[in-house]
Amino acid sequence: MDRYELDGLRFFSCDLPMNRSRLAQLMVEAIIGSIGSIRSDFFAKSVYSFVIVTTEGFTSVLDSFGTREDLSATAYDIPILGSDLSPEILEEVKADPDLFALLVNAKIIPEYLIASGWSHFGHCNHYSKVNDFLDREYYDNAHRMIEEVIVQSLLRLKNEGRFRGSPFEDDLFLCIQHMDDPVSEATIRASEILNSKEWHEKLLEHT
Repeated sequence: MDRYELDGLRFFSCDLPMNRSRLAQLMVEAIIGSIGSIRSDFFAKSVYSFVIVTTEGFTSVLDSFGTREDLSATAYDIPILGSDLSPEILEEVKADPDLFALLVNAKIIPEYLIASGWSHFGHCNHYSKVNDFLDREYYDNAHRMIEEVIVQSLLRLKNEGRFRGSPFEDDLFLCIQHMDDPVSEATIRASEILNSKEWHEKLLEHT
């Protein structure tokens, strides 16, 4: 297993056939395109988050970003389990100790952390070349290498100051998320590298 280093952060990767440098180039270009679109179209907003959203196996990617203006005024928590139960069915569930215990212990994640639920999910369509590349080059167990490339790309652009200035907030939440799991192990790994201590701790509260 090869070791490589970026800005003092160590990564490990197998020597596998996908052209890593080409994927990184395409990923950086796509994110820069999204940043430009956000600055152009949402200059009057306050963008607090920018997330690369992927399928579970990293076979395709897009992005999502959140604005303060789009958050609900009360910032309701969204239950992963039981959110669509009617009051009548909820009363029946409460009468069953086992089902009620399952509902009470369900993972609750606040809406401001669920990128696939934001209004601007998939708004910036700059990832066609990335996804075409993944369609051609993907192989079994490529997901960790792709994950690392995405994190490196976000970290590079963050360090270059590409997210600096309006409409992006100073303490921007940057991450990767799977569409069906906003707090996966990949998300936690990315957050630890990309985010401030405050944002990372908020994420860990919901794991």
